[in-house]
Amino acid sequence: MQQISLNKQLVLIGGGHSNVQVLRKLCMHQYNGLNVILISESYGAIYSGMTPGYIEKLYSLDDITIDLQRLCFNAGATFIKDKVVSLDEENQIIQLKESPSISFDFSQLTQVQFQINKQFNSKMTQKLYL
Repeated sequence: MQQISLNKQLVLIGGGHSNVQVLRKLCMHQYNGLNVILISESYGAIYSGMTPGYIEKLYSLDDITIDLQRLCFNAGATFIKDKVVSLDEENQIIQLKESPSISFDFSQLTQVQFQINKQFNSKMTQKLYL
């Protein structure tokens, strides 16, 4: 397992494909000092590549659902089931509906979650490549 040292917090918003891939990569590589949090409104995410098989009744809903909480556990990430109500990039704070606010160094929004802030205008230039 490859080890890389950081001292940052990465918040993944939503259980979409890109965030699932980040978590999958974290299962294979250890990034010391990188605290990862996934915020999702649900415990599962549908794997769209298997949806045609589900429609044809080849797979059950359980077969095509990714367990986000288990994936986070395996990746060493924290899972929070909640809704993001606002994202303040200038102060690097994410407000949640039910849980306390979360600070971040890096964040990644899935397309579905992008609607949380219609005026969202990214001023952050830091990037994290995993």
